[in-house]
Amino acid sequence: MTETKGPIELEIVPSLDANNLYTRRTKNKIEGLVDDSADSIISITDQSGYPIQYMPQERRKFHWFRKYTRAELTYYYEDGRVYIQGNEDCMKLKYIWITGIWLDNDDDQSEDDIEIPAWMIP
Repeated sequence: MTETKGPIELEIVPSLDANNLYTRRTKNKIEGLVDDSADSIISITDQSGYPIQYMPQERRKFHWFRKYTRAELTYYYEDGRVYIQGNEDCMKLKYIWITGIWLDNDDDQSEDDIEIPAWMIP
């Protein structure tokens, strides 16, 4: 089932490299994604509704050396958590919203339980 979940709280991850690459991650692990992978995430947006670009961690190393887009926020999914990377603006980010393909918990519902309005019955 496709659904948007949020707000999901983020926490600070200390930077260990010299590129001043600021990183935040989800405070809790993301539960309920189909296949538990980044392929199940459709989009991630910030508090203002602006999308955050998906970029694997390996590609982000090379992206840092681009002139105009290196400071844009990007995300990757690892070990059940979403990591957001960027410049100082990343540190202002407190919550994200995730649109993805989630496991359906209503599998036990049968067709007999569906209510049909009276105006639809001939």
